Amino acid sequence: MKRLIKIIGYIVFTILITIALLPKVDLYYKLEQILKKEHIILSDETPSDKIFIFSVKDISLLYDDITVANISDTSLLPLFFYNKLTIENIKLDKTMKIFFPEKINEAVVTYSILDPLNIHLASKGNFGKAVGTLNLKTRKLHIVLTPSANMKKNHANTLSMMKSINGQYIYDKAL
Repeated sequence: MKRLIKIIGYIVFTILITIALLPKVDLYYKLEQILKKEHIILSDETPSDKIFIFSVKDISLLYDDITVANISDTSLLPLFFYNKLTIENIKLDKTMKIFFPEKINEAVVTYSILDPLNIHLASKGNFGKAVGTLNLKTRKLHIVLTPSANMKKNHANTLSMMKSINGQYIYDKAL
């Protein structure tokens, strides 16, 4: 029994050291190169690598050289068994106001090996609350939106593109 505990301790220690020494900033710049091929540009950001958490502050998100959003803080907790990306204070550009309220307080993306086929999504903001999943096997995105009064009043066109069930709006898309 002592030997098993010792082996598990070594494995956990190895995983933690690997995460701590991972070149997170270099991986971030590689991600930027991949996104650039899709016409998505992240600019004006300040990356910061802490021992277990990687964060990026003050991101301007551009698509085809058009500013889409400004993000004040993003943090990634990359653990072996559980990964969590938190994006805070997303302010959409004024041109996007037609489709969606401009302020998103927080968006959280989580992945766990306990549910290896799904990436879980959660978000809240002026639009209301949204939860969803992205199935990696079927490549299907499923989002359930509970809209705020602001969303219902000012963005009814966006809501009309979704299926309504009991005051919630369902968005399904195959990717």
